[in-house]
Amino acid sequence: MATTFTLGLWALFADQNDEQPGGYCRDELLFHVRDFGRGLSPFYELREVLSANLPMASGSEADRGDLVVMSGDGVGGPLPSAVAKHLLRIWDARPQRTTVRASPRKLDLTPRAIIVLEGYPETDIPAGRHPFAGMRVSPVLLVRDAVRAFAGNGEADDAIAMLTFCAVHGFVVAACEA
Repeated sequence: MATTFTLGLWALFADQNDEQPGGYCRDELLFHVRDFGRGLSPFYELREVLSANLPMASGSEADRGDLVVMSGDGVGGPLPSAVAKHLLRIWDARPQRTTVRASPRKLDLTPRAIIVLEGYPETDIPAGRHPFAGMRVSPVLLVRDAVRAFAGNGEADDAIAMLTFCAVHGFVVAACEA
């Protein structure tokens, strides 16, 4: 068994080409992840990169190219262009997908899980019709420590780089059983 880590949430969807998984716009799903961690600090933000071609609740027809969207306490949407350009340069320099030879269970994850910035309580999303139902949301440093403990020599370098990027910049990471 192995676990594949991917920057962003897209790998968690049953149909990764679905522009509106579960009937939700993809930036709305970022808000849902934040909402599952009730009681978060008002300064807590989650981020993801989305194509402007995907339906977004906060997008406009004038938006083109990749957007860095954020979900905060009652606010969200695309970040200003200058901030987004800086974050996209860093995003592009990171591995987008990597696999480690440790099952999600060994990393204390569900077969499909969401990894987020520290300060979020480890949470299991209740069963139901939501696209993330049955998944666990875990804080990044717990997962990064588990990857270090279970991965082979050098094998986890890309995963650790990706998880560190998440820890520093607040981007979400998907973890899926491979």
